[in-house]
Amino acid sequence: MLHIFKRNGRRIAYDCAGRAAYPLSALAMKIVPSIEPPLTPDCPSSLRYAYAKYDSRDLSAAYAELYALYEAGLLFASADAPAEIPAHRYTALRCTAAEAVDKLTAAKAGGAEEILLTLENAAADDPDRLAEIAGTAKVTWILQLDTDALTEAEIESLNARGAYVLADAAALPSLADRGLRYLSADLPATEDGGKTAERLAKEIDRRRRAGEEIHFAPFDAALRARADWDASQPGCADCWAREICGGKHLSDGQPTPACALERTLIECAAALEAKDE
Repeated sequence: MLHIFKRNGRRIAYDCAGRAAYPLSALAMKIVPSIEPPLTPDCPSSLRYAYAKYDSRDLSAAYAELYALYEAGLLFASADAPAEIPAHRYTALRCTAAEAVDKLTAAKAGGAEEILLTLENAAADDPDRLAEIAGTAKVTWILQLDTDALTEAEIESLNARGAYVLADAAALPSLADRGLRYLSADLPATEDGGKTAERLAKEIDRRRRAGEEIHFAPFDAALRARADWDASQPGCADCWAREICGGKHLSDGQPTPACALERTLIECAAALEAKDE
């Protein structure tokens, strides 16, 4: 399924099954509602008449963008086709640093190979301290720690490990100014949470354009599949994001406010992933 949307000035076609983002031109996005399958290689006359005010060459180029997606099996692909189960799925854990040994041990015993571990009341060296416990499991660390006490050496070490620092969303720009490159925040499953995500996406986009490689854990996790991924749940039937999210925010099989936030996170992440036109 291809989800088409606009964020941060980018027009994106996102392949929900393949988890790949494709930038679209403004005209290609405009003409999408006016085309129906089956598509022919050449731009149809009906489309030229409908968009006669546009230059013929521009229209042909825009149509060619969409035809390439159609030919690749993305545009107008059946929404009823079963989603392919992602090969790499992570187990999400959250605990205090004192509980981490038991949590990691239990997760490994349960077969977890990739773990997203949020540590509360953590220290900057906890990933080193727990590395032997993690063993061969791939652990993504999200650390809630005293950011005021972080030294330059600790910041450099956290960046090298790709460990995210969990803080209040309002504090993230100042932490980025201090050199932290992996950041996270707990966003509420509300309209305000979605707006905060949008603001952070714009800030990250601005910094990336300026040459700073900033990462935000909720965006990065939004494009990954969790261990309990199941896109076939009835509560997800009408959701374009089901092949990505896999129903991780359902409650008693029904959508929740967290589902709306997750869709926003997915769109922000996909827009950041897509290259400029």
